[in-house]
Amino acid sequence: MALCMGCMAEIGRYTTCPHCGFKTSEKQRSPFLPYSTIIGGRYIVGKIIEINGESTSYIGFDRVQRRVIKLREFLPAGFFVREDGQININPVLEKKEKYFQLLEEFKEYFTKLTELGDLTCMPRIHNIFEENNTCYVIENYEQLVLLEDYIEDCGGYIEWDKARLLFMPLVTLLEAFHRKGIGHYGVSPKNIYVTKHNKLKIYGFATENERKRGTPLRSQLYSGFSAPEQYITGEKLTVETDIYGLSATLFYALTGAVPESAKRRLVDGKLLLSTNVAKRIPPHVVAALANALQIGRSKRTSDFDTLRNQVSASSAVKAIQEEISRTTTLSKIDFGDEAFKKKNSNGIAAVLLSAIVTTVALSVVLFVFFFDELISGARINDIPINTKNNAVAEQYTIKDINTTSEKGETQLNNFIGMDYQEALKIIEDSNIILLKSSEPVYSDEVPMGKIISQYPVQGTLIDTQSGQVSVYVEVSSGSLMRELPDIRNFSLEEASKKIAEEGLLASAKRIKDSNYASGTVLGYDGYEALDKIEVGSMVTIIVAE
Repeated sequence: MALCMGCMAEIGRYTTCPHCGFKTSEKQRSPFLPYSTIIGGRYIVGKIIEINGESTSYIGFDRVQRRVIKLREFLPAGFFVREDGQININPVLEKKEKYFQLLEEFKEYFTKLTELGDLTCMPRIHNIFEENNTCYVIENYEQLVLLEDYIEDCGGYIEWDKARLLFMPLVTLLEAFHRKGIGHYGVSPKNIYVTKHNKLKIYGFATENERKRGTPLRSQLYSGFSAPEQYITGEKLTVETDIYGLSATLFYALTGAVPESAKRRLVDGKLLLSTNVAKRIPPHVVAALANALQIGRSKRTSDFDTLRNQVSASSAVKAIQEEISRTTTLSKIDFGDEAFKKKNSNGIAAVLLSAIVTTVALSVVLFVFFFDELISGARINDIPINTKNNAVAEQYTIKDINTTSEKGETQLNNFIGMDYQEALKIIEDSNIILLKSSEPVYSDEVPMGKIISQYPVQGTLIDTQSGQVSVYVEVSSGSLMRELPDIRNFSLEEASKKIAEEGLLASAKRIKDSNYASGTVLGYDGYEALDKIEVGSMVTIIVAE
């Protein structure tokens, strides 16, 4: 039986798959498993379908069950070496202990996931085993529609009644995650799919090490959906982290708009919502999203049961909303007609009282969330959901530049454009602390190491007598595209070091060449020196043996 390595369909003698267009002449790039590799004595490995800094997933085929599967391999970037065409991997010598620690955490995480297979939204995990000095996870494979594409096909957004049916089972699943002592921490439209029966399935599983900055792994986060704490080195992830990701995804589903990234919201916590969009989303859902998308964790919705209750309108709320709707359709009442007033006093008074009470209540909600932009003359079409910047408020004791200066206050210096290391020297004897963003910020205009932005901004009054003042800065990581250094005739160790200095990853491919001493680097496989590739990309070094 000849299988297509792109979709695992039977293709007989075809050299190009008639189903997916995959060519049998293609080869899997190093350091990933070669096509048709047999793992665990039964699983055939096909093309890559998902990569993150912790693992790589391939489409596969179970020869025993005779079905298509998803095969996930523990492959932490920068921690291993796999020779071209080989199956076994070897941990980098100086990282060997950490490698096996991460491996054990990976295995433990997916073992806990197997216990959730009966819940809606959770794909089933069939097998977990160690082999080739690594760990493999065998997951169910389905033909699904990515949530992003599903929303686009629905016209760019989905109505609340439809979203509620889709998302409530996902709330239950994530709640079950945290009862097991684990989290997903990658909830986003890129990891959620829709089945043919209009049910959600979530993928993108990874340990906490992969879902936050400051760990040994090359983390994978999702702009607009990853919570602020995921970008701060040393922060522990909690149930509030998944509540943020889920709520940001629900916000996207209802509005078609991606929320601002967490680092931008640290400066300005508002989420813009047009009046047209606001009209079709129930007010209690808007309020629930505002609570769940707070920047500061201490102010954010703290458990899934609360979130579930807040987005599910009670019968009393529904009745009030219906009364408001009816009230708006009544003709103008002539309060000079005593007979009319007596005849209708009880019914209309009840309607009006309910409407007034609800209107006042909703006005309070809208005032809390929208007030800042209304008083600042914002455009009518840009109504914000104002999630107050609690993280910033908790860190800084600052006042607006127009506030009258009191004793002990001084204006904050400008750090933008300065070299970060020089800035640290300048503030060495002051009460200012620079907090450098752990998220890379790439720029073709600003040289590496230079400060791109700061918060609080220049000129902000800071209280020099109230202890240390923290200033959040972004530092340029240089250009996103890096030139490959000339590594010909270097040793493998020297070449690897030069490549690593450019923020790139490398694997080795050995070929026999009697013209060179064994271990001499001959160049790149598929690239030339000075070619530009993206930071974090993998290149293969050709080495003579």
